[in-house]
Amino acid sequence: MAKIDFEVKSYTYSVYTQADSGLVWDNHHIKVRGLLICEGEDGMRAVIYGVTEQSYLPINRYQEQTKRVFLFARERQFDWFRDMLRHEQPVRCVADTGHSGWFSLTTGAEPVGEEES
Repeated sequence: MAKIDFEVKSYTYSVYTQADSGLVWDNHHIKVRGLLICEGEDGMRAVIYGVTEQSYLPINRYQEQTKRVFLFARERQFDWFRDMLRHEQPVRCVADTGHSGWFSLTTGAEPVGEEES
């Protein structure tokens, strides 16, 4: 069991508009509408998939041999991750492989009443 915690240094964002864009995960076809790849130091990477409401939603997981965290979000929630990456600093990827599915992006502590920029 590993505790993963790294700062996201850069990210790339892709949008998929094809009706059948997707991948196979856990023997299910997943319709992907967006993809965020978050790069950290030492090869750490978080891959966030935005999937349609009708698609199978896999459990988040960590792949130790590739240092990849995989997060899956519904299409309606995907923009939350993108907005955090665009507007907050620093952003960290946090995961606890001892608790199945417990993975997140998080910001540092902010003062109460801080306005959005």
